[in-house]
Amino acid sequence: MSRTLFIKLMLIGSLFLLLLLPLTAVERLVMERAEHRHEVRSSLMQSGNLPQTVTGPILVVPYDVLNPSDGTVTTRQHVILPQQLAVKGKLKSDVLYRSLYRVRRFAMDGDLSGQFRLEPADLPAESNTLKLGVPYLVVGVSDSRGIHNQPELLWQGQGRAFMPGSPLPMLSNGIHVPLPDLNLKAAADYQFAVNLQLGGSESLQFTPLGRDTRVSLESDWPHPSFDGNLSPTTRNVTRSGFTADWQTSWFATNLNQRVLEAVSGKERAELPTDMNFGVTLVEPGDVYQQAVRAVKYGVLFVLLTFVACFLMETLYQVRIHPIQYALVGTALAMFFLLLLALAEHIGFPQAYSTASVACVGLITYYSRYMLGSRARALGFFLMLSILYGALYGLLQSEESALLLGTLLLFAVLTTIMLLTRRLDWYQVGAPTPQPAVAPTATQARTRTSMLDPSNPDEVR
Repeated sequence: MSRTLFIKLMLIGSLFLLLLLPLTAVERLVMERAEHRHEVRSSLMQSGNLPQTVTGPILVVPYDVLNPSDGTVTTRQHVILPQQLAVKGKLKSDVLYRSLYRVRRFAMDGDLSGQFRLEPADLPAESNTLKLGVPYLVVGVSDSRGIHNQPELLWQGQGRAFMPGSPLPMLSNGIHVPLPDLNLKAAADYQFAVNLQLGGSESLQFTPLGRDTRVSLESDWPHPSFDGNLSPTTRNVTRSGFTADWQTSWFATNLNQRVLEAVSGKERAELPTDMNFGVTLVEPGDVYQQAVRAVKYGVLFVLLTFVACFLMETLYQVRIHPIQYALVGTALAMFFLLLLALAEHIGFPQAYSTASVACVGLITYYSRYMLGSRARALGFFLMLSILYGALYGLLQSEESALLLGTLLLFAVLTTIMLLTRRLDWYQVGAPTPQPAVAPTATQARTRTSMLDPSNPDEVR
């Protein structure tokens, strides 16, 4: 390898490493903007409604326990979970904006119905030190600000008005209704129904407390993400919305035993939430997530473009100055900053198209003078167009990104090997030998006049 070629490769490599700095800065900027969006969205949710979790209903029988030694009274709760619990909800979605950012909201018109089974034998036995209190039914709502109606409980066909708040310590927010006329000494099944109109942001979750729990949701939002440890038994997602149904039981969740153990002997028990399930109304094509993924391919972009420039410089015997390499690399890095700035306003697909057209056009125009030929600039344009198209394909096919990226690199390697198969790399960068030039007549006469006639060797 000639010294000139070695120095050129070292300069190109140094420029490549320097261009990693703006790419890293753009990636950090994307993360900062994503964090700022998260803060704004959290503020929007706090000012409106948070993601919602609906728990219950739960039938609660409080009781007081007297400690004979010191005369203190402790209030505890005996909880009864429903034998059957059915939830049917219709969700309407809308958007709450603040500046560039938005939060997807929903309004649910939900009907909760089912059956409780009361077994007096399961209740704590009254004695001199234990007294049963007034039972009540409670429904947990994680953010009670989202309750839009005045819920009413239909208990055995009779209407009862709910009261705000949750006396049950394990449910910090919710609504409840006292049941003072409930006969605790007779075994019976009790039917209930509740209409709950609930607003929230992005996510709606349910705690499957029923011995048999069935949840059915219908929404006009076509981009659901089904969350939790229980997947829907059936789902149907179309452009106009989705429907989903869940079904589970105590055999799958063991929540009846876990809830009883949680409240047993504890004044402040925690309700198990690891079996919650539901849906999140997601925004498709998160611009920051896609921008981060795009920037991560920036290193490959710059590398392949520099390789293309070097090949053209070698194959076509043109000279490209290191500053020209730096300008082309800077334009490539500017693409990702332009992509982020536009995506926040017009969406990722439109931003990608606009930024790629702008950068490809700029680099192609510059390469016309850098390479000294319109035909070579056209080849450079085709190469950049293929790269930008391949990158968009990688971003849109996250599951197949590894396969597509590997095929792209293999195609690039194949192209390089085919183009350079007859290239003598030992001659790349070597000085071109100057052809011998015949002396002019004047130079010949001058040389003859300078010969020494006394020296026959010079004369000859």
